[in-house]
Amino acid sequence: MRSPPNIARWVVVGVATLMVSAGAIVGITPLIAPSAPTAQTSAEFSAERAMSHVAAVATEPRPMGSEAAARARAYIVSELESIGLVAAEQTSSAPAYYDPARPMVQVVNVVARIPGYASTGAVVLMGHYDTFPTTSGANDNAAAVGALLEVGRALQNGPQLRNDVILLFTDGEEPAPRYGSTAFVRQSEWMADVGFVMNLEAIGRSGPSMLVEINGPPGWIVDGYAGVVSDPSAYSFVTDLMDLLGGAVSDFDSFKEAGVPGVHLAYHRGSSMYHTAADVVEAVSVDSLGHHGTQALALARHFGEVDLQAMHSEAGRVWVSAGRRVMSHPAGWALPATMAVLVAAVAMTVISSRRRGGIRQVFGGAAFAALGWLSGVLAGWVAWRLLVAVRSTPAVAESYLYLGGLAAVSVLVYFWVVGRFGRRVRPLDLFGGIVMVWALLAVLVAAFVPGAAFAFAWPAIGGVVIVALSRLDRGDSWERRLGRTALLAAITIPMLAGPVDVFFQFAQPRPGNPGSQVLDAIVVVIMLLMSAMVLLHAAWQPLRRHQPATTPADYAERFLHRDEAAPREVGAVGVG
Repeated sequence: MRSPPNIARWVVVGVATLMVSAGAIVGITPLIAPSAPTAQTSAEFSAERAMSHVAAVATEPRPMGSEAAARARAYIVSELESIGLVAAEQTSSAPAYYDPARPMVQVVNVVARIPGYASTGAVVLMGHYDTFPTTSGANDNAAAVGALLEVGRALQNGPQLRNDVILLFTDGEEPAPRYGSTAFVRQSEWMADVGFVMNLEAIGRSGPSMLVEINGPPGWIVDGYAGVVSDPSAYSFVTDLMDLLGGAVSDFDSFKEAGVPGVHLAYHRGSSMYHTAADVVEAVSVDSLGHHGTQALALARHFGEVDLQAMHSEAGRVWVSAGRRVMSHPAGWALPATMAVLVAAVAMTVISSRRRGGIRQVFGGAAFAALGWLSGVLAGWVAWRLLVAVRSTPAVAESYLYLGGLAAVSVLVYFWVVGRFGRRVRPLDLFGGIVMVWALLAVLVAAFVPGAAFAFAWPAIGGVVIVALSRLDRGDSWERRLGRTALLAAITIPMLAGPVDVFFQFAQPRPGNPGSQVLDAIVVVIMLLMSAMVLLHAAWQPLRRHQPATTPADYAERFLHRDEAAPREVGAVGVG
């Protein structure tokens, strides 16, 4: 007869499952576009109306200077006039970038102004309507056109704002000089009034509308964003990376170079269709379009009411989306905090090594962890390069299946290296070594990209706590091992979800615009995923015991030979 179930074990399993699930929800929620809202009043954003504009504009490619661009422009003017606005055209000349047979073409912006009751400056809402010649550009950037037309309608039907709002539909964004936005900044008489700018873009077909760039006082901007956006998706490491790369190369650059404060919002999942014939109306996610528009409307109303002359300068800020909130702290805290974590990691792992030669064992664990980690990263990078050479336009779900396969390959290589060369390393030393690697990475990242240090620092803090508790525990039961592994997973998953997904989008192949793809960004993705798996596996080890660390191969061997290892009972019930 079977013994009754162990209630305590089921309680531990249930609590562990809840902890990990909660961590996953907190980490993944900002990476999913919320369901498109249904407008209840005329002053609310309607994704359905915005989509109707997208369908009307994205019927054909619209490169600057083309008849198709003129037709799209006429539609925009007509829709602006239908909501009671006076639309104007700003015309300038530019080289015929896509048609060398023509010396020059006209670049025509469409602008409309919603007056405020006591304006302290104008808030510009911007999106371009031109396209690359080979695509109808439903996402890039008819989605922004549709969103801004609907935002303008909602503003017209809502209460008057304090500040003026300018709707700017630019032409000539696709060539590198950004002719339309540059012309507005240099030539428009309205430019002198501009106190804030918001640019909408898309290089994918779905995903959340993410805060990609900011310009101006970060606390003033991010606090405003976090206070009014109901479903924020914002990570300071993204804006840090954009600054390091010189910007996202969009119309936002023209205003940024002119010193205008503002934000750049974009969605990017499924970017393999970027600048290709696949960017059609059917490829637009209603949820992403809705997120675009609701954020733009909320930010327009917020910055439309604040005093744009009263901005205060401040030091840098670090922020990260967690669930439906944005957590932030001064950027100056990142480096001292991560250095403290590194010191704590080294101290706790050394103190916890109680046998002679313990320090050597701890750093040996770190060395073996680093060796296996580097080997796994290299294997994953090679596998990704082979994959994109064969399949350059993966669907969204397909690409994440590939990601799972890459992670599996990398982790198996890690375990093979550690199993082959690190068999004599104690579990506690291996775990301590891995925690030290995480803490060291946190310090290095904090020195160059402070906004990404959290991804390494918090899991390292959890590891330090586990190492400290391992000295206090008198046992190392199955329940304790599950509990600490689940706790570490609940900390690690929300910290890594954003960086993993963002860098994975950077690494996507983009055959329609090879210059925008960074295939080698997959190294960061694999490094983060594999490091998390290795950290959690090390946490699962029996840290109080002195036998070498186990690998999945050891578990498989025990499972396959469990009957041989178990002694037979003579006279057992049921034996004939």
